[in-house]
Amino acid sequence: MPVTLVVRNDHQNDFKQNEHGTGDPIKEKSANIFYAKWKEAEAVEKYADMKVA
Repeated sequence: MPVTLVVRNDHQNDFKQNEHGTGDPIKEKSANIFYAKWKEAEAVEKYADMKVA
């Protein structure tokens, strides 16, 4: 998303942050699954070595 569009949308919203829990519950569940798997992958030494390189 272009920066100008993001700024314009924030300006229309008076730069207010979204309240927690106002999003799509399916997306929230997916994000939580992704985050948990990401943390598992980071704990694997082989992956950590590849990430540093």
